[in-house]
Formats: sequence, structure tokens, C-alpha cells
Amino acid sequence: MTAVGETLRLKAVLFDLGGTLIKTAEISEIFRRILEVHGVKADSSRILEAHEVNEKEFDIAAGTVELGMAFWNDWNLAIINSLGIEKDAQFLARAEVLLYF
Repeated sequence: MTAVGETLRLKAVLFDLGGTLIKTAEISEIFRRILEVHGVKADSSRILEAHEVNEKEFDIAAGTVELGMAFWNDWNLAIINSLGIEKDAQFLARAEVLLYF
């Protein structure tokens, strides 16, 4: 415990972005689970296909810098549209952003 006015000095910060230390489900499976929470059934393989199309059509680096979370909302909406989900598409796209991040 530190006394008032003292500061902690960090020696290292570790980011595990590639599943090196903690293994998570694939992105398409996480997306499917979030849709399922909202009563929407979707196949993980179709979600993965839509995700791969997005990787070719969206500029991830520029989009995240310029638009922030709005970029991911647009990304998710494109996947949802690819799946043919029309009901509550905007809501579901936003739910994906809020629950994933």
C-alpha cells in the first residue's frame, strides 16, 4: 500500500492481443453469442464469411482512428446486413459494440 502523495512506478505493461496468455472464442463465435442473447440465430461460418468480406472492404486502421466506436458499429451493421437480418439491425450492431468492447 502506498502512502498519500506516493506514486506507483510501473515496471511493465503487458497486452495480450493474440491469445498468447488468455484464449478466447473466435470473433465469429462471440458475435454469434451476442446475437443469440438478443434472440437472433446465426451460423458462425456465415458470420466469419461476412467478417472476411469486411476486412477487404473496410480500412480498419483509418476507420478506428477517424470514427472510433462508430466505425465498429458500421462494421457490425455490414455483417448483420450480410446475414440478412433486418429486424432491429441498428440496435443489434450497437449491442455488438457495447458487449464486445
